[in-house]
Order: sequence, then C-alpha cells, then structure tokens
Amino acid sequence: MEAVRALRMIVLGSAATLYSLNATADPCSNLLAGANSIGKGGPCFFLGGGAAIFEEEYSKETEATIFPTVSMVWNSLYWEDTEFGFYFLGDNSNNSYWSLAALVQFSERGYDPDDSSYLKGLPKTKEAFEGGLKLSLGGAWGEMELKFAHDLDDTHQGYSIDASYTIPFVFDELLFTPVVGLTYYDEKNSSYYYGVNNKFASLSRPAYKIEETYNLYAGYSILLSLSRDWAFFHSATVTQLDDDIKNSPIVVSDNIFVASAGFVYKF
Repeated sequence: MEAVRALRMIVLGSAATLYSLNATADPCSNLLAGANSIGKGGPCFFLGGGAAIFEEEYSKETEATIFPTVSMVWNSLYWEDTEFGFYFLGDNSNNSYWSLAALVQFSERGYDPDDSSYLKGLPKTKEAFEGGLKLSLGGAWGEMELKFAHDLDDTHQGYSIDASYTIPFVFDELLFTPVVGLTYYDEKNSSYYYGVNNKFASLSRPAYKIEETYNLYAGYSILLSLSRDWAFFHSATVTQLDDDIKNSPIVVSDNIFVASAGFVYKF
C-alpha cells in the first residue's frame, strides 16, 4: 500500500498548487512550501477520497482499494495523510521559494505472507515509523524536493532518500502535474523488504542478500476544479524497480503501478 500512499501525496500536492494558483485571496493561496516555511500558510484543510487499482512487487494480481486522503496546513505546520512536518527554515521571494522541514511519517511498505505463495513461511513485515528532513526548491520552473527518512522504531533500521521533480501546467480549471523521481534504499532497508534470511530459505525460495537499491518512478496528476471548494482528481504512477529487487525470490513483478480517481474538498 506504499504505492497508494505515494499517489495520495501527489494528489494533495496538486490540490495545494491548484488553489495556490487560482485562489490568491483564499487562505489556501499560501499553501506552497515557501509560504509555509515563513509561517504564512492556512489554516487550510483538504479532505477527500477515491478508489485505486494497483499492482505491487510481491504479487501478479491487480488489486483495488478505496482510500481517504487528508491534508492540513497551519502556519509552519503541515499534515499530509501519514506525514507530519514543521517548516523551520525558508524564504519566499522573487517568484521562487525554498524551505526545509522536519518530518515524521508512517511508512506502509511491506507484505503479508498470505499475499503470495512466494511469501509463505516468512514473517509479516511491519509498517515503519520514520523521521527525517525535507528540502523543497521551487518557482515558475517547477519544484524539486529532496527527502531523507530514517527508521525510528527499529523496524528495518535503515533509511531512504527520495528526490523528485514536479511542474504544474494550468489549463483554465484543469491542473496537470507530471512527476519524476528516484528513491534510494540503503542496505538495511532493502534487506528487510526484499531479502531472504537463511532461516527462512527453502528449495523454492533460496536465501537472498541484497544491498542498496535505486528505484525510478514517473507519474502524473490531473485535477479538475468543479467549484471553489470541490475538485476531481485522477493520478497514476509507475515505479521501475532496481535489478537487485527484481532478482529477489520473493518479488514477482518488475515494477509497481497504481492509478486512482476521486474527489477532494477544501475547507
């Protein structure tokens, strides 16, 4: 379900951008990260939900789910679904901005042994509670974001680094936002989710040691403003997995795909 969480974040980011670009007299017009960093954002709330179809690395099945999405900005504080943060440095001037935030997040990555025959006999992985920093740089040319997150509760005991680039294209009431990025998982993080310990090896599932991995992703979000407060969204992302992940005996897919549609309401 981590893929669905990532997609929700794209939707929320697009919603924030839409209202920032089209509602300059609205409290949400300061939702861009640079404004938040100097304590001028909100209070503003987004609440919505939708349905998603997805294919993940541990199963050949295409699955479907419904999900809620919630976001809040209040001065330098923000909340985006399972990520909470505080902008403590930044500047917003000359049509550009930068900001640095401290964050905590709940990572939904992992698997249940019942998800696939390749996973039978393995212990269920746990969701991770992580903390870190997020640097955002933006302007008319788009936004670059660099996020570092480290395990806080000894789940995988590793860390990840995510770098992404987005740029909004506005067509009247429609916002199209493509995104490209790269996610790095260190050895401990990769091993927890994709390695096979000798203790759980079998003839059909040999022991597998994995080191650090790099995963490319690309996607887009389409947001259509229906009124001052309501918007319809559609989003999709594809993640191309590192070769070391593809070669794991518990991984059956070369990539992760997720697409969704739904509605979001601004309070």
